[in-house]
Amino acid sequence: MAKFRVGQSVLVQVDARQNNGADVAPALVTRVSDEDDSRVNLRVFLDDGSDQRLGGVKMVNNEPKKDDDDNDERVAWPAR
Repeated sequence: MAKFRVGQSVLVQVDARQNNGADVAPALVTRVSDEDDSRVNLRVFLDDGSDQRLGGVKMVNNEPKKDDDDNDERVAWPAR
């Protein structure tokens, strides 16, 4: 898995009811954990102009959706 860094843009799953029907939103990495570089803090930018802050989010490379058996928030690289 690639290393994540502060300032990097990623996608995160969000509650679609809080994001004008979209279940994925862009986010900015604000901190990478020293103990586990797959865990980051994020600032999530919602479609209504507000933002959320999430801490200790587990990063994955491909898919921002949660696994059915996994309660962790997950984020992914934006598609190119």
